[in-house]
Amino acid sequence: MLRLLATASVVALLAAAPSFAQTSSPATSPTGSMSNSGSRTTAQSDKLDKQDRNFVRQAAVGGMAEVELGKLAQQKAQSADVKQFGQRMEQDHSAANQQLMSVASGKGVDMPKQLDREHRQLRDKLAKANGAAFDREYMQAMVKDHKKDIKEFEKASGKVKDADLKAWIDKTLPHLREHLAMAEKLPQAGGKGGTGAMGNRGASKSDMRSTPSGAATGTNTGNKTGS
Repeated sequence: MLRLLATASVVALLAAAPSFAQTSSPATSPTGSMSNSGSRTTAQSDKLDKQDRNFVRQAAVGGMAEVELGKLAQQKAQSADVKQFGQRMEQDHSAANQQLMSVASGKGVDMPKQLDREHRQLRDKLAKANGAAFDREYMQAMVKDHKKDIKEFEKASGKVKDADLKAWIDKTLPHLREHLAMAEKLPQAGGKGGTGAMGNRGASKSDMRSTPSGAATGTNTGNKTGS
């Protein structure tokens, strides 16, 4: 008799097990669905709008151009000051490019991989110049482009919607102005400066690498940003 009761109890427990599993499983499914939905909503809110994406792409192209032109200046310039200015541009904008990529990371921006036509034309033009002629053309281009860049960044600061991008722009602007001031001092750009015009390079380089915004980005030939 006891054996029959024990057998009946086991059968009852086995019959109840599937029923328990079925009632417990729906409780976990909605949670997973809500989590996935929440992740998608967060990701969508991080995307830049069209205006902000365009600015990032233009600044990135300009940054790449500054690096290339800075290297070119170190190879072809006759003046030691112009060579040093080119080195400063390469260093500052290489750092700035990385920082801009960090700002844009995960925000739906396809970063450019090569220069646009205007920057290529400027690079090719300078590549054909040599010695004092190169120094003059390069520095005059730097003054002209940096003036345009500053205007573009100032305008973008009041228009971009992404808070991270705005912070980067606002911290970059002082460096843009510094680059312009250095360029204007050199005689090759029409200034009255001479040897030692890059004398404050060390402190500024350290400052640019320590701030989240980094340095300035890009040359600006026409309707471009970043310098």
